[in-house]
This record gives sequence, C-alpha cells and structure tokens, in this order.
Amino acid sequence: MASGRDRIMVYDFVRWIEDLGERYVSATGLQLPKSRTPLVRIHFLEDAEPSQKMELGARIEEGVLTHSVSVLNYSAEDAEGLMEMVSFCLTSTVAWSMRNGQDEGQAIQVPEWLTQGIAQNLYPGLRKRNSEKLLARWKSGKMVPFQDVLADDSGVSDEVLRMTRGLFVGWMLSLGRDEALLEGACRSLARLGELDSEDVEELLAQAGVADPDYAWDVWMLRQGRTVYLPGGTSIKDLDWLKGQLLIYPADYGISVNSDLPDKITLVDLIRLKRNRDIREVLKARFVAMHLRAAGKSEDFRELVKAYCKFLGGVIDQKMDWRLRGYLEDAEKELRDFEIRTLGAQLREKSAIERDRKDYEESK
Repeated sequence: MASGRDRIMVYDFVRWIEDLGERYVSATGLQLPKSRTPLVRIHFLEDAEPSQKMELGARIEEGVLTHSVSVLNYSAEDAEGLMEMVSFCLTSTVAWSMRNGQDEGQAIQVPEWLTQGIAQNLYPGLRKRNSEKLLARWKSGKMVPFQDVLADDSGVSDEVLRMTRGLFVGWMLSLGRDEALLEGACRSLARLGELDSEDVEELLAQAGVADPDYAWDVWMLRQGRTVYLPGGTSIKDLDWLKGQLLIYPADYGISVNSDLPDKITLVDLIRLKRNRDIREVLKARFVAMHLRAAGKSEDFRELVKAYCKFLGGVIDQKMDWRLRGYLEDAEKELRDFEIRTLGAQLREKSAIERDRKDYEESK
C-alpha cells in the first residue's frame, strides 16, 4: 500500500507496487507469506528542503515481517532505488518467514547484490539494457570480476555495479527453477542471518558450477545471442489501439440518426450489437487489431486479445451481461498495462532530466 498527498499519484503507485510484487514472485520463483496486512507500506513525504532520501522501518505484524518505507521528495530519478527497496523488503520478509518462528531475535542482513540483482530482473527492458552495456565492457576487458560483484566495496561505479549484479542474478536464474538458487540463498539467510561469497559459491557448486569465474565468462559470451525484449510496444501502438476503440459512422458512409451517435464508444456497442453495418466495421477492426499485435510484447498482445474478445462478442450478438463482463475485463487489462509501463516511463523521464542537467552544466 502507499500513502501521500497526491491521491492520483498514490493510486498509480499502489498499482505499481502491487505489480512489482507480482513480478518479484514471477522472476524469483519465491513465494511471499500470506498476510492480512500489507508486506510493504510506502509513505510519500514532501518538504520544502531540496533533499531526497528513503528511510526504512520494519516490525512483526500478525507473525509476518512487514516494512514501512518513507520517501522524501520523490522524483523520477528514484524509480530504480524504490524498486531495490521493495526488493529488499520482500526478500527479507521471505527469508524471515523461512525461520518458522525460530531464532526470531537474530537479524537478517540481506546483501545489496541480491537486492539490486533481483530488482534489475523485474523488467525485460532493464535486462536488455544491462546485457547490451555489459557485453561491450566484457569485450573491452572492463567487466566486473565475479568476486567483486558480491563485494560491498569494489571500486566500481554504482550504475555499473547495479547492472552487473542484475546480470549476475539473471545468470543464477538461468541455471533453472529446479536449482532454486534464490530460494537457497534465502534459506541460507534464514539460517545464518547473512550471505557471503563463500555461501554463494557453495550454492553454485550444488547447482553444478565448479568454477564460477569460468562460468561467469561463458554467461557473458552468451549475451550476444540472448533476446530479452522481443517485439517491443511503443506509445504509438497504445495510442493506435485506443483509436480503434472509437467508431465514427460517417467515416464508413453510415448515416447518423437518433439511435446512432456521431461517435460510438465501446459501451454504445452493446446497445448497437444488432446493427449489421456496425458489426461489419467491427469485423475489420478485429482483424486489424490482431495484425497490429503480432510481433509486439506479450503484455500488448494480451491487451488486444481482451478487447477482441469483447468485439467478437458484439459481432456474435452475445447477451448484454456477458458483453459487459468482457468489457470490464478488457478495461482492467488496459489499466494494468498502463500501470506496468509506469516504471519504464519514470526511468525514461529520469534519463531525459539527467541529460538535460548534464547539458546545462556543460555550457
């Protein structure tokens, strides 16, 4: 959950944080403990001072470790940092739940490489960026060594280290769900309270990785042939889709009358499902939308599929209550799709602001 002054921003962030939780489970294979209270609460605070910071608090609620994150003067530049904070909260909660009530007094020190690494694997776009940039560094002999990835102080810039840790966790995940390396890491955290490089090497050895340095180089070599983001979806695609969801009868030579408005919305289609001219228009839209979705991201294809299910129902003149259900499902899919792109939009805005700042300072 989230709280703050700007109710619209809070609503968007609640959806985004929920999506991060779902992505966390999907990416790591870890299961979050069931709880009637939110595992992570985020409070957005505003202050006249220009400083920006995040503060973290934790406590036990109904037998579950929960966290509160206070974010002061949030900006787009904090997006990845907030993702890492959520990753930390969920990972420590999972590890704590694995103790089954034993050694509750012992603190759990979730390593930064694990927190950053998981966060960098929540979006295909981040994995693609990290792979491309680090492959270039690897080819030029500037790749961060295996041991330094796990070190707290490796002398490498924060940005490069963050991307490298993302690729490292991606390598661990690539060894297969059967190996469950991240689950093993959390179990070690639960048992020992910490996770050092020797513990990680032991986990890798159990997965059949006898020489981590060599396996790390082999993994880097594979990056040139790995596809992380097949068929991307642009803002233009989304705008085009929204345009397809409105019908102007005059564009098709259909005369407008008292029953037929000059602009037909999806809700109007339920009432007009017996109009043969409108159904013919929908058949063309149905095909065009499927063609546009081909080769795009899976999220976009699912969104188009949901709307086509509604259009197909109108074409087949299904019962009104069923059509309303299809439409509600499609509109929920659209809202979720837009929320899932929020993180990418924030990162893009952050990059633009950073480039503008660098340009102004260089003048």
